[in-house]
Amino acid sequence: MAARVENMLLGKQYVALEFFSLNRQDKIAFLLVQKKKNELVIAQKEIYNNIEDLFLQKSKFPTALIINNEHVLQKEVLGTDSSDKKLLHKAFPNLQADDFYYEIWRRDTSSLVAICRKTYVDKLLTDMEDGFRVAAISLGNCAISVLSQFELPPALATNTSILDLDQENIITGGLPENKDYTINELNVPNTHILAFSGVLSLLLPTATTGSLWELGTIIHETFKQKTFFEKGLKTAIVVILTLLLINFFLFSHYFKKASEIAETVALNKAGIENITRIKKRIKDKEQRLESFTGATVSASSLAINQLVKDIPASLLLSSIVYHPLEKKVKADEVIMATDSLIEISGSSLSNLAFTNWVESIEKMNWVGKVTINSFGKDAEGNTVFSISITVQK
Repeated sequence: MAARVENMLLGKQYVALEFFSLNRQDKIAFLLVQKKKNELVIAQKEIYNNIEDLFLQKSKFPTALIINNEHVLQKEVLGTDSSDKKLLHKAFPNLQADDFYYEIWRRDTSSLVAICRKTYVDKLLTDMEDGFRVAAISLGNCAISVLSQFELPPALATNTSILDLDQENIITGGLPENKDYTINELNVPNTHILAFSGVLSLLLPTATTGSLWELGTIIHETFKQKTFFEKGLKTAIVVILTLLLINFFLFSHYFKKASEIAETVALNKAGIENITRIKKRIKDKEQRLESFTGATVSASSLAINQLVKDIPASLLLSSIVYHPLEKKVKADEVIMATDSLIEISGSSLSNLAFTNWVESIEKMNWVGKVTINSFGKDAEGNTVFSISITVQK
């Protein structure tokens, strides 16, 4: 799990910078390496004459920094004592160790000791912060130690030295010639062999020790923490934005549903209110009808019974209206009826029978007055009549 996190933080692109001095001129070797299908590929290699040109290649990829210029002193000593301080003292007897970073590469029978003032290293690391993210650091030719696990030629040329790997004294004099080396089936020019070793130090364990190793551990952990925070922050932002987007779609969906339901409820409410109003109107009409008919049913039944009880056979009634309406009934208006009045219409075959019947009505004790509204022939020659009877209160 830890290795998986390490690979995730380092990514698949790596940078190495070698600060070296050649013919009293400071130069910088830049190398960009990519991992493709678990193989390393050199994507870009440059040699810069100053740091300003280098900073045109600003990068957030993990960077290995190799200091191999005139600020670095390196010396070979016989022996591989396990004590770093003994080897340091053997190489530089009068050195104020607290003022220097040192790195030791132990060979079979000899050791390479490289030193550099802390003030220079710390300042260079600070300067690098504006353009690169240093994740590993090495001094002199010590970075070559990581190549010991691969098959190498007897000698390797760097930008400043020729390393005789088969001899006890691994650094020899002479000006290096440009040459390519095959490292695990990858062609690497000698101008960038130290830089390539720096890239490998990001991915593989190294065999060097010393105070610079302690500094490198701090640098590497700082890089991982900063990268982890940035990747975690980006992931958190993506997750939050995704959740907000999902929430927006869910809100839109349910808001639409809620709007549709609210619209349906409003329509149903309007329908219910309309039905309630209709029921109220029907109830009002029923109440008015009951109030109009309730008090007159018994009286009208009695009066009508007496009127038709002794009606002559020659008379044929067509209608009897008790309390006729004053006018046509309209919606939401009170029903107005003519109080104490009965209207009777019909036809007669005998004028005498009609007269006698009217006289018999006038003699009834509840009748106040009988008025003959009409009496005569209709269009068909039938004798028709209409009378009004006023009821005494």
